[in-house]
Amino acid sequence: MTPEEAHLVHKLTARMRTRCIGRHLIDLPEDFVLNPVDRVEIEGVEVSIRPLPRAGFDYQLERRTEELKRETIHGEKTQSLREIRQLPDGRGVVFDRSKTGANPAIRTWELRAWLDGYQLVMTTESYDKSLSKRPLAELKTDVEEKYTHLLNVYRRLRGRRDEEIPGEPGDCFAHGLWTGAQAEAAEFYVNYHLKDAPDVFVQVSSISGDGNVARPDTGLMQRKSQIERDSRRSGIDILRFSARAIGKDGYEEYVAREPEKVTSARVAGHTAIVQTDQSVQGVERPFLTIEFYNGHYIPSPPRSLEEKAKIPDLTRATLSEGQVLALWEAITATLRPRPGAL
Repeated sequence: MTPEEAHLVHKLTARMRTRCIGRHLIDLPEDFVLNPVDRVEIEGVEVSIRPLPRAGFDYQLERRTEELKRETIHGEKTQSLREIRQLPDGRGVVFDRSKTGANPAIRTWELRAWLDGYQLVMTTESYDKSLSKRPLAELKTDVEEKYTHLLNVYRRLRGRRDEEIPGEPGDCFAHGLWTGAQAEAAEFYVNYHLKDAPDVFVQVSSISGDGNVARPDTGLMQRKSQIERDSRRSGIDILRFSARAIGKDGYEEYVAREPEKVTSARVAGHTAIVQTDQSVQGVERPFLTIEFYNGHYIPSPPRSLEEKAKIPDLTRATLSEGQVLALWEAITATLRPRPGAL
């Protein structure tokens, strides 16, 4: 690194903040801020939690209620919304509506609640044979069963400030916590991007449970030969590819230099990955992946064509290779299980 590049790395790593993701802790530079794009799915229920004052929640709930009352099933005059149920704890409601654009038998339970300064939105799908003109033989009516399941998942959720490190068992995600034992199947994805940089971010994912989850069948090292062949074809230079111990746990590491045709910002950049070694961890522990991107546009909510036109064309990635490696070492070395999480 040049002296200027080394100064930036020193400045970033001098102010590290501990973040809780899944059942792990990791320290990130303070200038890496929580990105608005995240994903949470717990036992078939999609979850989103956001800080929101009570007045804002009441306003949004009123607007959503009116919107669903006007909505009709695609291609028909049948109303999408069938029922509104009050939550047993009085903190919100659950809508029974059709899945947008689908046949009326495919239903969506949509829960909206306000929990001590946070808005919670949850959805899960169900099926009602009585509403179908041609019932699908392989599907059973499970509307009430899914409603009960939705409430069971809801009862184990709460809001959480990003800097809060819980002392209780559970999985951290953006603005929230799933409390208690590991879910039968859960996926948590969270992103942190470098403030004021359009192309530097860290994505951490935690996949838990031994049910129907997207845990890969094979690890990085098991696919090493194929990954190396694919990299050569794409013009990617692999800088590191090996097993790696962090603390007492085993991981697998991949770090690569990428040409402009590979990165989303179309500049030469980098991708670095640390992933749980499945042969060591097994399905009884969360499967963790940390990814570091340089030269890739940071995640963002869906944009209009006008907004897309304003995305700057980059001439080079924000970080040099030396800066990427130094930050990657500083961040990944702090990875550890959260005490009491399991």
